[in-house]
Amino acid sequence: MTLHTTQQSTAEPSILPELRDRVLARLGLTNPVTVDLDGLRALYRAWCDEIPFDNVRKLIALRTGENGPLPGTTGTDFFEHFLEYGTGGTCWPTANAIHELLVSMGFASRRVAGSMRDQGFVTHGTVKVTIDDADWLVDTSMLVNIPLLVGEKLFVSDDRLFTAEVEPLDEEHMVWFCNAPNDTYTPCRLMIDPIDHAYIHAAYEKSRGFGVFNQHIYARRNFPGMMLVLRGPSLHRRTLGGTETTTLTRDQLLASLQHEFGIAEPMLKRWVDAGALDATFEPWQGPPPTMPVRQAPSQRTAVE
Repeated sequence: MTLHTTQQSTAEPSILPELRDRVLARLGLTNPVTVDLDGLRALYRAWCDEIPFDNVRKLIALRTGENGPLPGTTGTDFFEHFLEYGTGGTCWPTANAIHELLVSMGFASRRVAGSMRDQGFVTHGTVKVTIDDADWLVDTSMLVNIPLLVGEKLFVSDDRLFTAEVEPLDEEHMVWFCNAPNDTYTPCRLMIDPIDHAYIHAAYEKSRGFGVFNQHIYARRNFPGMMLVLRGPSLHRRTLGGTETTTLTRDQLLASLQHEFGIAEPMLKRWVDAGALDATFEPWQGPPPTMPVRQAPSQRTAVE
């Protein structure tokens, strides 16, 4: 993916204070959130607990040929739908949404582009927040529960279930995380810092033509002591005791999306009517995603 917009736009979208306050209340943050590391930790943990990573609205748009930009492109559209229907989004809209939320709260946030699975080209949007001259990654796709320090030294999260590491590499950083059902770490190289909303919009629109989120349902949400991942009809529940995988029927899949991932029934009806439920049970139409066979820094140290 070649996208050249890297300068901040003069027409950046923003959310209104009233919407910001409704979102914070929905996230359970009823007390004022301090604009410091403690506040960032509280906000990001609430996001990981309450806002799913999912492609429900994207699949509806792709299958129905909806006019206009892909859903969730602005923070206002993203959060209004989250509040009404419980939907989240994929990396580009979720990264932009948390950025707009953070800016509205007074945080020094900026959007960043990277390469998921370190493929050599941009495929991923994420966010850094600067606090006391240190950068912290709050990634809305990895959902690792705590902000990750992006600095000159290796950072390893102390969360044993939602594992993550940030490795400095010359002028760049590699983020490593482990997502069910995989037991290996996925690398994500941070490449372009900063990007603006125009870049986010262009990257999201370009994803219409390719990607793992354009046919089968994908949803991810965190619970205390459990990572829940839905990939097509396969539901993966990961705890410190291991990963349990269940193949769902159509009814079970819809029930999981509604009751576990929090997607409201009217939105699910739109999703079914668009043919997305049937598509989820069809054979995958594209090449399977490739996973680099590499070890995270802590694993390399253990081997040595």
